[in-house]
Amino acid sequence: MLKAGTYTKIEILSDSDEEKNDNDSTKHDNENSEEYVYTEACREQHIVPVSLFLRTLRTPHTQLHNITLSHHGLGQTGAIALAACLKINSSIQSLSIDDNWINAEGGIAIANSLQFNATLQMLDVSNNHMGHDGGMAFAKLLSSNTRLIALKIASNKMGDTAGICIANALKENPSLSVLDCRDNEFTDKVGIAFGEALESGCKLKELDLGWNRIVKTGVQKIASGLKVNENLRSLSLSWNGVETVADLCSSLSTSTVSVLSELDLSHNFITESSCQAIASLISSQHPITRLLLSANPIAPTGVTVLANAISSSQQSSREIELPFSSVSAIALHQEWVEFLSHRVDVTLEVLVQKLKDKMELVLLKDHIQQTTKINPVLCVDTTA
Repeated sequence: MLKAGTYTKIEILSDSDEEKNDNDSTKHDNENSEEYVYTEACREQHIVPVSLFLRTLRTPHTQLHNITLSHHGLGQTGAIALAACLKINSSIQSLSIDDNWINAEGGIAIANSLQFNATLQMLDVSNNHMGHDGGMAFAKLLSSNTRLIALKIASNKMGDTAGICIANALKENPSLSVLDCRDNEFTDKVGIAFGEALESGCKLKELDLGWNRIVKTGVQKIASGLKVNENLRSLSLSWNGVETVADLCSSLSTSTVSVLSELDLSHNFITESSCQAIASLISSQHPITRLLLSANPIAPTGVTVLANAISSSQQSSREIELPFSSVSAIALHQEWVEFLSHRVDVTLEVLVQKLKDKMELVLLKDHIQQTTKINPVLCVDTTA
């Protein structure tokens, strides 16, 4: 019972008022959705949303997605819009946006967005134009991100300063397993930084430093790091202009902890002066299963040393690519075929440079197949 002098305010909501409240709630939810955030970011950047990406955002989030947006011409504006969505996305596990003309600003936006993302584990931003500033942003990301497992930043012209910062960030990063830094104009200074990271026990399992200019002191420091590192399994130093790998191979052959199983030294300037060290590595108990040496100017005497080591090695299931010039391939094939005639676990690559008579190549391949169980991969370089 109500007492005298008291009043109670009773509001009666009409159906239209209830619908309005529902609509406001729905609108609020929509504004927080990934699709809304992305389309609004595209509108602000005055660009058309990528339909493939929109379709992915509209699918249920009960499953993780692997998205490839390579060659879409995203540019700076497209990358900024994408970054806005990545901040709140919870369904993308792998994203490839290589070859999209993404500049430094776009790269910075992508890297910054991953400070908030909790699901992305693999990112490929190779073949863009992020440069020094973009590289620095990804170095900062690696210093704090504990979710990324694989990062590909090849062909971005990041330069030495960014490369050193990226290598230093690896010392504290507990999650990154795969790093592709090919073709970023890195010199020996960056090689030294990566060597120090390996010495510190960084968790990388695969590292690609191909197509850079890590030539001497950087290779030596990497060698020191490999001797004590217990995690790295694959390393590429191809196309760097490396002249000697004696220290590198000696470190591996004498290491008691290294687990490196794949080493790519192809397309360098390695000569026969390194062959004794390479042969020692081949003959050692180190678990190297894939060694690529093709397209190096190793003289016939060096090839013979390597062939001897392969023949005497007790390791099985091994792939080794050996270099041959047009002279050494024809003159020495009888000798190394005899060395390898009992081996069925070795793959050879014969690089025949400036071969004028291609019939010789055919005869060489036929002879190898007839006298051994080896199926050689024969490559012809007819450039002058």
